[in-house]
Amino acid sequence: MVRVQANDRSGLLRDITTILANEKVNVLGVASRSDIKQQIATIDMTIEIYNLQVLAACSVS
Repeated sequence: MVRVQANDRSGLLRDITTILANEKVNVLGVASRSDIKQQIATIDMTIEIYNLQVLAACSVS
């Protein structure tokens, strides 16, 4: 499972899944929630990758 925490905004999930799709990462499941007061989104994803280099290519600080 991969957890992403980011500033909540419209299109965040789309942007993340686009990056994963471009790297040919298979998304098996997604659960997301938003902290409205702090404006933070937390997205838990179950993904299927074949090597860690693919995951590193998807990493953003």
